[in-house]
Amino acid sequence: MRTVVVLVAHGSRVPEAAVAHRAVCGQLQRKIGDEAVDETTIEPAFLELNDPDIPTAIDRAVSSGAERVVVLPYFLHPGNHTLRDIPEAIEAASARHPGTSMQQAAVFGADPSLVSALADQVHNALRPG
Repeated sequence: MRTVVVLVAHGSRVPEAAVAHRAVCGQLQRKIGDEAVDETTIEPAFLELNDPDIPTAIDRAVSSGAERVVVLPYFLHPGNHTLRDIPEAIEAASARHPGTSMQQAAVFGADPSLVSALADQVHNALRPG
């Protein structure tokens, strides 16, 4: 089954933010490449201020042959964007593409691996030098 994961960042007027998000998408693609059971592709999207927006990214995924689209919010905690805006975009896309499975993945929240990454950040910040 061909799956496209649309990794959604908020978007920013700072051009480097969009570049960084696309770089994360590339890193994630390489990371899951060896682990993927089916053909899975990571595609970037932005809630606002940058392209592609969520509807465009989903439409591109479907037109590229995706049978399943997983929208992964690159957000830490639940909020209006993850509880309202992104689900509305997915619902509209589902209506446009009724033969394609679509779902929203959970936000990161207090995932233990995120807490470990934060602990590393703290340790690095506290190192002398």
